[in-house]
Order: sequence, then C-alpha cells, then structure tokens
Amino acid sequence: MSRVRKVNAPGLARLPAFSHATIVDDQVFVAGMLGAEPETDELVPGGVGPQTEQTLRNMETVLAACGCTFADVAKVNVYLTDMGQFAEMNRAYLAVVGDDPPARITVGCTALALGAMVEMDCIAFLPVG
Repeated sequence: MSRVRKVNAPGLARLPAFSHATIVDDQVFVAGMLGAEPETDELVPGGVGPQTEQTLRNMETVLAACGCTFADVAKVNVYLTDMGQFAEMNRAYLAVVGDDPPARITVGCTALALGAMVEMDCIAFLPVG
C-alpha cells in the first residue's frame, strides 16, 4: 500500500496531469497554484497583486482540504514572470499570509501556465494533535 495520499479540493479546478496535493506521513506537498478563479481556471484580472491573492486563496483551499492552514506551512516557492513586480507581489502575499510568514524563495521565470504572472507551491506539515 502506498504511503502517498492524493488530495483534490472540492470546488477547485485542476488539470488532469496532477493532484492538488499529496500527503506523505505528516508532510503536505501542495502543487503549483495559479491566480485563477476556483471553478473555471480563468485568471483573475488586475495584474500580479490580485493574481497573488487568488493564488494564495487557492492554496488555502487545498491546505484546508489536507487539514492544514498557513500556520502549518514551512516553505513557499514563488515563481514570478516579472521581477519588476516583486514589491506588488510581496504586498499582496503579506496581506494574505500575515506578519509571521514561512520560509520562501521567489524565482524569476519567463512564462507560466495559462499566461499567469505568478505561481506558488508549498510544503506544510499536518498539525499535531
């Protein structure tokens, strides 16, 4: 029997090539999330700030389906198509995750799926108790 449990959050669209998350023991691996409307996969309008906020809301939905919150996140990977938009992304990021954020890296890249400006994935741990 596999130790890997696959999780897909109800009401959140996904491509058939991956699960929203996998859980192995107490570790939660959330797949890359985009700033798309939950049920349609259409990117939210307004640029990197709104896309960042929606990306994190989608991630929050997946974390909840796994039994976690942002407080359980150990590391976030951010992929940004325009590093000139770093400050705007960062403002939106902190507005959602709060003033005690997890470890993070932000990597500049040339393109993302669906033409998104930002994509994020994360590693979390199931809460104890």
